[in-house]
Amino acid sequence: MPFERAKDNQWWYSKSELREQVEQCAEIILCVNGRACRMRHALPGRDGRATLSFVFVDDRDRQYWVSLRGSRVSLDLLPPPVASDGPSREPPVGLRLARPTRVDKAKVLTGGTELPTLQLAPRQSTIFDAYIFVDWSASKSPKSGPDSIWIAEGEWINCNLRLSAPCNLSTRCAAMDYLAQRLATYAENGKRVLLGFDFAYSYPGSFFSQSFIPCRAALWQYLSKNITDAPTNANNRFQVANAINAGLPSPLLWGRPQGQAHLSLANLSSKKPSALTNCLSFRLIEKVLRGMGLQPKSAFQLFGNGSVGSQVLMGLPRIEQLKLAFPNYFLTWPFDTGWALQPTTLPKPAIINCEIWPGAILVCNFHKIKDASQMISYVIWAAREDAYGGLPHWFQVPGRHCQLSPSQITAAQNVEGWILGV
Repeated sequence: MPFERAKDNQWWYSKSELREQVEQCAEIILCVNGRACRMRHALPGRDGRATLSFVFVDDRDRQYWVSLRGSRVSLDLLPPPVASDGPSREPPVGLRLARPTRVDKAKVLTGGTELPTLQLAPRQSTIFDAYIFVDWSASKSPKSGPDSIWIAEGEWINCNLRLSAPCNLSTRCAAMDYLAQRLATYAENGKRVLLGFDFAYSYPGSFFSQSFIPCRAALWQYLSKNITDAPTNANNRFQVANAINAGLPSPLLWGRPQGQAHLSLANLSSKKPSALTNCLSFRLIEKVLRGMGLQPKSAFQLFGNGSVGSQVLMGLPRIEQLKLAFPNYFLTWPFDTGWALQPTTLPKPAIINCEIWPGAILVCNFHKIKDASQMISYVIWAAREDAYGGLPHWFQVPGRHCQLSPSQITAAQNVEGWILGV
C-alpha cells in the first residue's frame, strides 16, 4: 500500500507505484485513507496528449481529497463492483471503454483537436442510442461562427461512438429543419435520443406567482403564440418582453440595445431594475451553481455580455414546436419524466429533452470555436456517463451539491427545471 502526497483536485499517477496497474484503465476505485473513491481517467489535453491523472466522480470524494492537500495519504486499488440484479450506479460488469488516450484520425473541422475514442464491450447496452446538444442563438440576422448556433451529435454504431463534425447553422429556422430531420431519422429507426439546449427552460417560481402567465407550460405556450421568428432571424423578442413586463406589478425582464430606443418599449429597461434582487433573479438551480462559485446569468437579462434571456424567448417556442412534431415520444426532463429515467420504462423510440449549461461539466478544447467545443464536450460527457451506467444518476432527485427541501424539489420538477450534469 503506497503512501503519496495529496495535491491538486485530482490524482496524478505519473510517479505513483500504482501507475502500471491503472494507466490502461478508464475507471478505477481508489481507496484513499480507507475511503473508496470512484474515479475516471482524465480526458486528453488540448494538444491531444494523454493526461496522466484520474478525476473524482463524486464531488464529495473530490472535496475530501482537497481537504487532504499537502498531507501524506495511503492509497490502494479496490476490485470492480460485482453486478447485482437491482439498479446500480457503478459500472456494469463487462463494460470496456477505451482509455481516453486513443484518438480517432478525423479532426473536427479545421483547427480542432482530435477526439477521444469511446468503445463499448460487445453485447453491452446504453440507455440512449444518440446524443444531440445545441448551443442556441437569439441573433436578429443570419450569423455563423462564434456566438451562433452549433449542434454536436454522437451516435453509438457497432459499440463505437461516432462523433459527427459539429454543425453550424446561421438561422434558427435552418437549425430547426436540421434537428427535425435528424430526430425523425432516429425515430424511424426506433432509437432513443438525448437532446439538450443551452438556455433556461423556465423562470424563477416568483415570476409565475405575480404574472398573468400562471405556470411553466403556459409560458411555453404564450411564447409560441406571440414570438415571431422569420427565416432571416428577424424577431420581436423585445416587444414580447415588454408585454410580459406590462402584466407584472414591477418589471422583471430587462436589457435591450440602444438601437431599440425608437420602439415603444416603456416597460423594458436597458438596465437592471433596482428592485430586482439576486433572490428574485435566479432559479434554485442557478442559486446552487452560484453557491459553488460559478456564475450563471439570470434568464431575465435579455441583452449584454453573457446574457441568456433572449435565447430563452427565442428557444422555448422551438422546443414546443418539436414537442408538437413528435407528440408520442418527446419528453422534457424533469417536467414530463419526473426525477427518474430507467431503461426498462423508457420506450423506443424516445426523445428525452433536457436543459444543459456547459459550466456544469468539464469542457475540452475540441474545436477552434468555443461554442462547438462546449457542445462536443457535452456529447462525450453524456456518452461516457451512459456507457458507465451512471447517466440515470444525473436524472435523479438533485442534491449532490446541496440539501434541498421537499418543496424545493417539487418546485424544481414542476416549475423551474434543472440542468443536466448538476
